[in-house]
Amino acid sequence: MKKSEWSDERIEKLLGQMPKLTDHRNPQDIYQNIAGKLGKRKRQAWLMPGLAAAAALILFFILAPELLDWRDSPARNMSLESAQRQHEGREENKIALESNRHADKAEKKDQQESAAETQADPRADSANTLTAEGADTLSAAPARTAVYEEDVNGQELLTYALPAADGQNVVPISVLVTNEEKKPWIDLYEETAGHLAEETWGLNDYYPLKADFSLDETKRELTINFPENTQYGQEPDSELIIQKVLEQSFAGKVDMIILRTADEAGLKKNDLPESINLASDQSSGAHGYFFLNQGSLEQPLLVPSTKEYASIDEAFLAMQKKSAEGNLLPSIPGQFEIKPSRENAKLLSVELNGPANFEKSANAVYTVEAILLTAKDFGYGAVILKNDTVESIGGFPVSQVINVPLGANKQNIRK
Repeated sequence: MKKSEWSDERIEKLLGQMPKLTDHRNPQDIYQNIAGKLGKRKRQAWLMPGLAAAAALILFFILAPELLDWRDSPARNMSLESAQRQHEGREENKIALESNRHADKAEKKDQQESAAETQADPRADSANTLTAEGADTLSAAPARTAVYEEDVNGQELLTYALPAADGQNVVPISVLVTNEEKKPWIDLYEETAGHLAEETWGLNDYYPLKADFSLDETKRELTINFPENTQYGQEPDSELIIQKVLEQSFAGKVDMIILRTADEAGLKKNDLPESINLASDQSSGAHGYFFLNQGSLEQPLLVPSTKEYASIDEAFLAMQKKSAEGNLLPSIPGQFEIKPSRENAKLLSVELNGPANFEKSANAVYTVEAILLTAKDFGYGAVILKNDTVESIGGFPVSQVINVPLGANKQNIRK
């Protein structure tokens, strides 16, 4: 860097050439002004931070007691509890969602396995009377009239055979009675007999039977002791009526009925045997079930024929025609095609075909029940309906095993 050529003398000479300046102020005043300005700057430097610190300190003293009280206040406790509950709720929701997710996966897996089993063996559940699809169809069909296993539900099933007004037919009536006191069924039978509503069903007033009953449960024998002046079996054709009444009323309950009159063997003044063997295959024969219409009832009564048939084919054929035995009507329409075939000793297959929408007709449910009851009379325990065009007939599923009813014509009794 070039050295400056300005010398002190030259500078002094240059300053001497400048205009002269004069200051009339007192030097003491100048000093005080300068000192005052320096002090003011110092005060401004610490004033604002000081004020801020003082304000913060005042605010602290104001809020500190309230903060200390809030730590122990109920509001703080409630806030903490609420926060804890919310946290627990979120955790429970997570667990529930996870559980539902696992349950859905398990349900889908079970459904897939069930579908696979059904495809592998479509008759695996043939012991069940109805599937869900069959139950849906049943709900739209008229109510069934017979008693089935699922109807019992711990109750006692009692059957009362009642003579029809025509005097030729005997109608089995089934009632379900609760037995909370665990009484012998014969006691319930005698007690309930007085509550039958025969006139409501269009049948003769026949019960209670005027006789004494004695049951030997070990031997399955029922002794019926009639009084000396009994009228049972004394009128024309009444012998057959009383025998049918006893056979239908006690079939399945006992194996032997012993008849007595005033403690003497047999029923006096008629040709009935002294005992009726219900355990014998020939005791009641094999009958077909027909319709008996009663004006007071919306549905027909199902009545076994007096005639016995050699085969179930013959019985079904007869059931398509009006019976010559009184007022019994066909239970199987004449335009139906019915083909029974024996699957095994206890299972009957019945192919049933009819006109369009026959399966939805009002009497379809009663026709199927007549077929089931007839099959039961021939010793079968279950029936499979066959039809290639419909899934159900009268609410009964097609191609599934249907257990035969326990009794016909379910009715309610008077209290």
